[in-house]
Amino acid sequence: MSSNGLRGITSRFQVHQPSGVCKTSTTVSLLLLSLWVPPAVCSLICGSSIFRRRFSRTKNQSEERAGHVDRFYLFVSLFGSFFFQAVVVTIAQGQLLADDNPDNSISDLYWVWLIRPMPATFVLFMAYICPALYLESALEMQCVEGVLGMFTIGIYDDIRKGVRGADILQPGVKPIRDGAKLGFAFWILSFLVAFAVLVLLKIGMMRGKPLDGTPIRLWTGWSIISNMIRTIAGFLIWAGVAQVDQQGFCPSLSATGGIAAIAFAGALVDHGWRAYFCVLDGTTMGPVNSVWR
Repeated sequence: MSSNGLRGITSRFQVHQPSGVCKTSTTVSLLLLSLWVPPAVCSLICGSSIFRRRFSRTKNQSEERAGHVDRFYLFVSLFGSFFFQAVVVTIAQGQLLADDNPDNSISDLYWVWLIRPMPATFVLFMAYICPALYLESALEMQCVEGVLGMFTIGIYDDIRKGVRGADILQPGVKPIRDGAKLGFAFWILSFLVAFAVLVLLKIGMMRGKPLDGTPIRLWTGWSIISNMIRTIAGFLIWAGVAQVDQQGFCPSLSATGGIAAIAFAGALVDHGWRAYFCVLDGTTMGPVNSVWR
């Protein structure tokens, strides 16, 4: 019999919609994997350096203004991407799961949807097909998702605390516990590394030196590792919940289709936004891929 804590965890994932199809641990994992396809396709189309440089508004900036202008554009690019992914896309997709769903609300579904496995790590590996074309955009996605992960500590902590010792005997509970512990522990580590990167970045700026590749390598390296860990944690939690309550996550086909459509439209807008503000020849982060050659 499940404890109150475990029931509290699974209740956050409850989706029962008309004509809904209940997901097993396998099918929910396949659903989450399928949502990586739209961003991957958009990355191939809109994430290339050729497209970005044709679309960028920074290509005509004078050299004397490059330093502070590039920093501003870089901030606008990444902050806008973060806001769009964290607020617009996630809320819109969460609302589709909340529609015609008497058992849950957007407030819970938003947070559990935020810990789903996200596509940046897959897009990064795909970018190595042609790093000169795709690596810069893929590393930007890593940074955005790395910051996005900083806001998930609360849900990881709630899930971690909700699992009791006796619950481990129930199939599916151990992956939930391990995923929550992994996500929570690595959040602490990633926060410390991110703080160290910001300190190094600030020291470099205060000394008036051009920013070399070291802070960028640290930042993107932290983001890559953090996102890989969060991807594993997300699959463990979602698959574990589906195994514990096989009748709990039952979205309709229209909801899953809408989520996929939002993922594609969101990826197009995100790539267009970052391309418009991408840094071409500045002294800060761009082109990012040159740091990793």
